Amino acid sequence: MRTRRSALTILAASLLAAAPLTAQEVVDQNQPTPTTGFAGLDYHIGQTFVQSGADISGFGVFLQSGFGSMPMQNLQFAIYDAVPSLVTPGHVLVSGTQVVPSSAGTSGWVDFHFSPYSITPGTALFLMVTGGLNGVQVTSAINTGGTYYPSGQAYSSNDGISYITHPQEDLTFRTYTTLAQPVTTPEPASLTLLATGLVGIAGAVRHRRRNA
Repeated sequence: MRTRRSALTILAASLLAAAPLTAQEVVDQNQPTPTTGFAGLDYHIGQTFVQSGADISGFGVFLQSGFGSMPMQNLQFAIYDAVPSLVTPGHVLVSGTQVVPSSAGTSGWVDFHFSPYSITPGTALFLMVTGGLNGVQVTSAINTGGTYYPSGQAYSSNDGISYITHPQEDLTFRTYTTLAQPVTTPEPASLTLLATGLVGIAGAVRHRRRNA
């Protein structure tokens, strides 16, 4: 009985060592504190960032309304592999449209969630959001006293092609990932340990049959 229990313990440890590291959706990148209005959603608003997770599953922006309440609106969004331009249009990784319902509040976070898109951790990306309403602004955090997002900056464009850089500003934004760490594959040592556990269990079963 002791031999069988030891073999099962080895097998359990082997399976844990070989399992991929996954996590529920969590915030990956974050510039959470708005300091001023940046630009209306009649512009294409963008932000460069460096995702540390092995995928991107969403992002959020902080909006403020000049209408006294937040009106219902259709927002378009896209994640690019580079800042679009006439020379390098950039490749769209994820895009879509989201309806933002009206609310009594004049400001708040709006999150965009989508099927996780796999990337290499440390990849530089560009997010864009637009909506056609000049009375609703995406907010930004101005670089004051070094309190800014270090891995990117804000952009704006009136046509979605020619973007103007804003080096001293960042959007008030956040991104999400479901893979806070890269997926791991079993190492040779883990596979050896798994094989050892299976051999141990097989030996324990033969030993019990002989005793019986």
